Amino acid sequence: QISAIYVFLANIIGLGIGPTMVGVLTDHLFHDTQAIGYSLSITSAILGPLGAVILLWGLKAYRRCLEDAETWEAAPVPSE
Repeated sequence: QISAIYVFLANIIGLGIGPTMVGVLTDHLFHDTQAIGYSLSITSAILGPLGAVILLWGLKAYRRCLEDAETWEAAPVPSE
């Protein structure tokens, strides 16, 4: 479920916010359609590190889940 939430949010951000941010920067910051390269660079410079921070934040919970899974594997199986 966590992986599904991560993929969902990554797609919403990547497909929703990313292109919109490029368009907004091009239209409202630069006022020039030829400045799309600058808009792409700024968007990547902002959203790339933000994505890395979110990923690192989520890795803590992932590590805990892996540790829990290791204890489940080591636990003896009850006999019937």
